Amino acid sequence: MFGGFIKEIRARQRLGLREFCLEHNHDPSNWSKIEREVLAPPRDEAILRTWAKQLGLKEGSEDWLKFFDYAAVDSGRIPKHVLNNVKHEALVTQLPEFFRVLSGHADRPNGAFVGGYSTWCKAKDLRVWSDSLEAQQKLPALVRRLIHGTIENSTLSQFPCDEGTRRRGWDGILSVERGNAWVPKGKSVWEMGVEQKSATKASSDYKKRSKAHGTEAKKATFVFVTTRKWEGKTKWLKTKRAEKKWLDVVAWDCDDLEQWLETAPAVDAWLARLLQKHPLGVRDLSSYWSNLSAISEPPLPSSAFLAGRTEAKKALRESIAGGPAEIGISALSLAELRNFVSAVLASDDEGDDNRMLARALIVETVDAWNQLTTTRNRLLLLPADQLQLEKSMVAEAVKAGHVVVTQRPYTVVRSVTDIRLPRADRWELQNALQAAGFREERANRLAREAGGSLSVLVRLASRFEGRAAPAWSKPEEAALLVPLVLIGAWSDRNDEDRKLVERLTRQTYSNTQQLVTRWTNQPDSPLRQAEGIYSFVSREDSWQLLSAQFTNDLLNLFSSIAKEVLEEDDPRFDLAADERYLAEIYKKMPKYSPQLREGVAETIALLGTRGEHTPQGTSTGSTWRAGQLVNELLDNSSPQRWFSLARNLPL
Repeated sequence: MFGGFIKEIRARQRLGLREFCLEHNHDPSNWSKIEREVLAPPRDEAILRTWAKQLGLKEGSEDWLKFFDYAAVDSGRIPKHVLNNVKHEALVTQLPEFFRVLSGHADRPNGAFVGGYSTWCKAKDLRVWSDSLEAQQKLPALVRRLIHGTIENSTLSQFPCDEGTRRRGWDGILSVERGNAWVPKGKSVWEMGVEQKSATKASSDYKKRSKAHGTEAKKATFVFVTTRKWEGKTKWLKTKRAEKKWLDVVAWDCDDLEQWLETAPAVDAWLARLLQKHPLGVRDLSSYWSNLSAISEPPLPSSAFLAGRTEAKKALRESIAGGPAEIGISALSLAELRNFVSAVLASDDEGDDNRMLARALIVETVDAWNQLTTTRNRLLLLPADQLQLEKSMVAEAVKAGHVVVTQRPYTVVRSVTDIRLPRADRWELQNALQAAGFREERANRLAREAGGSLSVLVRLASRFEGRAAPAWSKPEEAALLVPLVLIGAWSDRNDEDRKLVERLTRQTYSNTQQLVTRWTNQPDSPLRQAEGIYSFVSREDSWQLLSAQFTNDLLNLFSSIAKEVLEEDDPRFDLAADERYLAEIYKKMPKYSPQLREGVAETIALLGTRGEHTPQGTSTGSTWRAGQLVNELLDNSSPQRWFSLARNLPL
């Protein structure tokens, strides 16, 4: 009770444990044990009054009274003001048990806990992690992320990880204008280890580096980091500092790292994923990007999500650098927004060492959001799909010093203040995929079929079956979209197109129009509309998701309609070649729009090559249907028919 309460009060001030202890001359280790309720609070009222004032409590306030009540209960005493006001003897005998329940020493209803942000990774987790090869490879990355997650102004940072840990030289070199409780001001040089004998490793590194740097060492701080519990750390530090070979000597063990993680939630969440802990309510953007990229083989590059979005990328970087604020981004969906932001930070990571990835989190619950806003160091917060983000929550986070990225409606009218995500440029996307190792043919197909939507690209490129299906592909919605997939595209301004849509959907055109209008304004829409033309964002994506619901009757109806549409010879060929540009004046235009004709022809091609889910059950059956349609269209056909179909059915 007392420990959780003082931790919450400290969190409200956005002070890390070590920072608070250094400011008020407390032993961080002992204070941590009190907060974790390993040690009981003191009984001395003078000490408690001093602590209360250090925590910023106003005498006589509700928090002031709670502070002394909780201290009394956790130290085994009943608060005097309570005992003095109780007259009933039977009730007095029940008070000790009552306060034991409140303090957490007896069962608490529902295991409830209310408080500020608490780390997912504890010192004991780090100690266990120390025995793995991963710890040896990732410890420099952890320290680097902690630095970037808690320091705004680092001017030089070199912390090689993974294979880089085998290189000669320092494990880390850093220079900062202003340090914090863990990062020394000025220049510091870092050594790290996961060995069981921390003192042996630290002494060896200290001796080697002191000899190599001589008088230059007096201008820098020597820092040693271990994921082990180092019992003799204080004595070792006292000895080394007395030698005065360095400007200062600092050492951090697993307890110190836990306290540092408390001030860097995004790093804490990243490490928790490495330790297979999967924190509830949040996801660090670094792990999110790693999983997103790995969804295909070869991995999707960050440049694929930035194709044609150079201005948006620049605007996002500038907005983040501008300090605490809400950054509105007009995007087709929240997923598209998150993918874009993670790609921008991942591309920065290639040359900037996790600076913002070490602060970026996707938040899934209101409780997690409220806890994170109590942290002191600046965070970059993005809402998950399931989080109902209120304006007051955004305001609270920005007021606390954080950056919040929110989605804005993707409208035709562009906002002056918001960042707008244009659809991905096809050619830039293709080049990005090829540069990442995709074969030219596959890169071309993915870029073409994505239709400018990166959500579609992710679905098409995925090598896994368990991908999340969009809402429009669910059976209750798909039934209305399935007939439209067979048409592919049509003109809202062409009466014959509208009549044909009515025949295939067996709905009035007004009903169909309401459906498509609704879906073109939904996240991850399957349809788009431009200049009166309705079309699917990606024929291949919509076909893969909806073709399993084709019925034999629907395909038979489509076959008859396809023949009707494509058997029409283009009347423009009745005119002389030099007069065909006047075809509209002479009323020699095709009955159906070119978009509908092309869409129907594409469906025939899809039936022949992607028809494994159609009622025939095999691609052979669909190939036969497609071949039969082509034969009927071209068998004994006139030259005019061949010319009319040249664009739709190229050889």
